[in-house]
Amino acid sequence: MISYAASLRVYEPLRAFPEPERTRWTEYVDRGPGHDQVSGAEAEHAAGLAAVIAVPPTGAPDEDAELAFVRVREGVAYVCPTRTRLRSWQALSEFRASLPEVVSGAFVPLAVIENAENALEKWLVEHPELRSHVQSETYQMPLRWLLLFDSTERELVLGPRFGGDEVPAAERRRCLYVTTMAQARRRAARALNVVRRALEDGPVVSGVEAVARWLEEFHPHSLVELDYGGMVHLFTDEELADDQSTALVAQALKLLEQNDTDAAGDAYEQVMAYWHPVQQHETVN
Repeated sequence: MISYAASLRVYEPLRAFPEPERTRWTEYVDRGPGHDQVSGAEAEHAAGLAAVIAVPPTGAPDEDAELAFVRVREGVAYVCPTRTRLRSWQALSEFRASLPEVVSGAFVPLAVIENAENALEKWLVEHPELRSHVQSETYQMPLRWLLLFDSTERELVLGPRFGGDEVPAAERRRCLYVTTMAQARRRAARALNVVRRALEDGPVVSGVEAVARWLEEFHPHSLVELDYGGMVHLFTDEELADDQSTALVAQALKLLEQNDTDAAGDAYEQVMAYWHPVQQHETVN
């Protein structure tokens, strides 16, 4: 099974975590089970599926299913806890708020959603110093995320489409960007300054502002990663190799800064045209 979700992740150095989390993740890294982008997404999917089919339904994976993505750069280990339970509770609460109760209740028993909201409230009270290291969106790529990266920071592997476990991890199809927290914050601050001056208050400004605030919650020496996730399987090799999304978003921002709104709109439309076929998969049936 493949999850067609893009993810924005923050990897913090081990020293950034408060105790007892620091000890927990240090031991986790030492044991060597840290996940990469593909195996981590598969493990999250399996844990989420188990929670969905549980009797009675739980609405979120067990605490034992919690895992982390691990990156090592220049001998330093960086960890991105998935906090799948926390994100599942948040997703259920947001799902309920987005629909009439009679509709949301047809998909998920209201008792399950209420239990998730109670668990979320309790968790936030008991862990005020912790936060979610992952944001995700299904069948779409938030353009505000692309603002944080440069096209030179891409890691692209054109492995087999829909390859299974028989494909070695190093050869599995993936597309992601990785940058430093300092670069991501700098780009977010510039983008926020430009859109505030060029556009009226609305979803674009609030979206950029939200991601900029989120980055401020983490250690300044963290890494930031954008992962296309399973959506890489919806593109051909040629389409992925020719992907200019980050460059076009950067171009649109530069043109907005120069008050050339027509040309900025053209660049924006090119990005949307690239991602529109992927978005259509969400409602194809």
